[in-house]
Amino acid sequence: MTISSKLSVDYRLRVDDLDPTSNKIKVMTIMVSKGLEFPVVAPPGVGHMPAPGEDEKDAAGVPYVAATRATQRLVIGSGGNGRFRRQLERLTF
Repeated sequence: MTISSKLSVDYRLRVDDLDPTSNKIKVMTIMVSKGLEFPVVAPPGVGHMPAPGEDEKDAAGVPYVAATRATQRLVIGSGGNGRFRRQLERLTF
């Protein structure tokens, strides 16, 4: 099944190239997303963090910035073998 061929996607590469009125999925780095908000945010790879040898507090800043972009829904997968995955699995809502 090819989902990508049916979805409209905007790739944001720079701070000044986003049309906020566009009804497309926005794909961008977390750093480019700073200062913006979106109804739904799904940061990839959080369950793989932190990387081996990376400080946990430093690594936590990346998903934090992504999470604070969401205004209605935050979707975080728990795949991977990182410490954050184990912490996500202990959360209950």
